[in-house]
Amino acid sequence: MRATTELHPATRLPKPEAPEIRGFLQLLSLVGYHSPMRITWQRWITVTALGFLALACTENIEAPAQCPEFCPPERIVIIDSVFRGVVMGDSAFRGYQASHNPPVMQFVTDGAVLETRGVTRFRGFSRFIAGGGDTILSLDSFRIMIQMIRRDTAVVGLTLDLYQLPSDVDSTTRFDDLDQYIVDSNRITTYAVDDTLAAGVLEVVFPASALPGIGDDSSVAAVAWILQSPSPTYLDIGTSEGGQWPVIGRYLTLESSSGDTVEIFVGDEPTEFDSFLAADPAPLVDSLLVIGGVPSARSIIRFNLPPVIRDSSDIVKATLLMMMSQPVAAVPRDGATIRARAVTRDVGQKSPRGDVNTIVAGSGGVVLQAGEFDTVRLDITDIMVTWTLDSVLPSVIMLSAAPEAGRMFEVRVFSSRSTQPPILFLSYIPPFEQRRR
Repeated sequence: MRATTELHPATRLPKPEAPEIRGFLQLLSLVGYHSPMRITWQRWITVTALGFLALACTENIEAPAQCPEFCPPERIVIIDSVFRGVVMGDSAFRGYQASHNPPVMQFVTDGAVLETRGVTRFRGFSRFIAGGGDTILSLDSFRIMIQMIRRDTAVVGLTLDLYQLPSDVDSTTRFDDLDQYIVDSNRITTYAVDDTLAAGVLEVVFPASALPGIGDDSSVAAVAWILQSPSPTYLDIGTSEGGQWPVIGRYLTLESSSGDTVEIFVGDEPTEFDSFLAADPAPLVDSLLVIGGVPSARSIIRFNLPPVIRDSSDIVKATLLMMMSQPVAAVPRDGATIRARAVTRDVGQKSPRGDVNTIVAGSGGVVLQAGEFDTVRLDITDIMVTWTLDSVLPSVIMLSAAPEAGRMFEVRVFSSRSTQPPILFLSYIPPFEQRRR
């Protein structure tokens, strides 16, 4: 008869159905249990202790995680707030760009909000030497070529009146200084702009007699441009700063050594100075911020932001709201863009601007049209995000027009010293400590 060993009831093993039971059996194998046998009391104590340890170390994978002290909140909290009184010490300055600096000059007709007059002084004519046996018979005519960049094609019947100016015209010449020269006796010619032409080269040819005393070698020609049209409009012309300068040349008649008469063209001489002049702008007022105009004006806005916003929050959207004090001053059906740029050091009028530059509408710039009279909504999200990442940068922005000083465009908004100061609308994610409250 085969002998059998009866285990003590406390050592009878459960069926290996659950994971914790399988683990228990594995522990038995570690202490030497492989088949039914008599278990010594030392081995029984060891097996029992390891069994309790295995049961205590099991994990209920169906139970939810519990980490209230370290886990993030269940959702991201975005707070929308209106900050009043955060704009401190704003100011406006004029004189950043003069009318002879931009790559485009804008001729504006009389009757518009801001009339302008174009001025061009050409380089002295180069010396021309006829070939052997050739003889210069006459100076016949001049040709001036200018590059038209754009115009309002809805207005037709445009003409350009050219007037002779003295050769010493320069950046000190003012709008009113031209009055004595804008007379019939000084009129050179009138050029009709093609109604179908939106942009391109304008070629103005006129007889040499229209510019008395001009045409000899080294002589300097200077002209004034006056735009005329049935209704107020504009004409943008290229300049030497933009690489599209006006040029002037001469048509000469020669008699060759063989007795033939030949007409030749000599030129083109580029400009030495070009600009467009306007009446002096209205003076700056302490209660207003000014952007644009000629010479150009810029406005500096300083923010006194709460530390929790500047140092600890995540910016989602930042919009600066500014109330206009008057309609946008510009030529009908024209406009420009107001842009914001961060300031790297706050030293007032000469504060340097950084690379954080937002121009496109919807991401920091706003396009305004002539006559518009509403709240200016300027997106400065990118700039404020940069402030939260760099504690050294001052919370200061500079507003300017684009293109600057190249268009008759000016905006005036109320400053922090008025009854309608700028307002900051902010959407942000507060710090973690505040989200748990």
